[in-house]
Amino acid sequence: MSETEETILEGMWDCPNCESANKGSAMKCEGCGSVRDEDVKFYLPENAQEVTDQAEIAAANAGADWICGFCSTSNNTAATDCKQCGGPRDEGTEQKAEEYKPAGAASASPTPPPPAEEGKGGGGMPVALIGGIVALILLSCCCLWWVFLKKTTEVMTVAKTEWVRELPRSEMRWVNETSETYPKSFGTSKLRNIVRGPIKVTKTVPEKKQVTTTKTINLKNGKFKKVKETKWVTKNVTKTVSVQGYLYQREKLVKLKSLYKRGAPDVTPSDPKRTTGSGMSFNRVRYGRVLTHYEVTFKGKKAGSDPVVLSSKDNKELAPSSIEELKTKYPLKSEWKVTYSGTGVSKVEKP
Repeated sequence: MSETEETILEGMWDCPNCESANKGSAMKCEGCGSVRDEDVKFYLPENAQEVTDQAEIAAANAGADWICGFCSTSNNTAATDCKQCGGPRDEGTEQKAEEYKPAGAASASPTPPPPAEEGKGGGGMPVALIGGIVALILLSCCCLWWVFLKKTTEVMTVAKTEWVRELPRSEMRWVNETSETYPKSFGTSKLRNIVRGPIKVTKTVPEKKQVTTTKTINLKNGKFKKVKETKWVTKNVTKTVSVQGYLYQREKLVKLKSLYKRGAPDVTPSDPKRTTGSGMSFNRVRYGRVLTHYEVTFKGKKAGSDPVVLSSKDNKELAPSSIEELKTKYPLKSEWKVTYSGTGVSKVEKP
C-alpha cells in the first residue's frame, strides 16, 4: 500500500523579447505584452508558490496547453479556438506533461531524512563522521598496499640456506555445532550432548522498508505538480536470527600446527619427531605426508633490516628444488638484487 501527496506549484517563464520574468499562468508578457508562444520554456523557481485555489488546481490538472497551428500561440486546454487568431484547435499541436528535470538534479530520488536537531539523535549521519570513516578506509587501503603490494628492490646477501621438513598433523576433537534439524552422524564421526534450545542462524528473509520518492511534473500549462509517494518495499536481506534448534558436539579432525625440522645443506635431511596433540592421547593425532622445502634467507646491508625468505613452498620458479641446488644456486655470502613485497620474493638477479 502506498500514500501519494500532490502539490500544485506556480511556474515561471521568461519573455524572449524583453527578458521579463512572468508567472506561468500569464498568457502575455507583463513587461512588453508579447504573447506566450510555442517555444515557451517553463521553469520552477526555488521559492515557487503553492497553488491553493481549488479552481486553479482543477485547471492545472485539466491538461496541457495546446499550440495554435496558424499563429503558434499557447492556448488553455479548455479553449476550442485560438484566443489570438481564432484558429481551430484541431489544427493545432497538443502538448503533454513531462517530468521536470532541472539542470544538475536527478528525478525520482529518495527523499533524504530530516537533519537531526542539535543535541538530539537523527536519522542521518553527521558529515564529519562520514568523512572520518572514508578517511579511515583510505588509510587502511594505503597501509595494506604499503605492507603487501609495495615492491622493494635492494642488494642483499645470502645469510642462510636450509632444507625444511614439514609434517602436517590433525587431531580428533569434539567440536561444538548447531542445527535446525536433529543432527545425524556421517561416516565415522560421532555425536554427543545433543540439547534442544535456541540457536543463531544466518537466513535470507523478506524485510519491509518504507521508501519515499519525490518527482516534479511540468504540466505544460504554467503549473508544476510535485508528487511525493511513500510506499512499503519488500527486499530480501541476509541477517542472523534466533530459532529453535539443536546444540551438540561432533567428533572431527581439526588441523594442528605442522611440525618442522631444519638443517644446513651439508646435513642429511630427517623427519620431525612425532608428538601428541594439545592434551590429547597419541592415537587421536593423525599425520600427513612429510613435505620438503628449500629456503634461502637474504639479509639487507642496512642495520636492523628484516630478512627476506625465498622458499620453494610458495615460489618454485626462483627457489632451489634440491639439495644440490641449495648448495650451488645461492652460495652463502653471495650478493643478489632482490625484489620483494609483503607477498614474497618476485625477482632475484645479479647486481
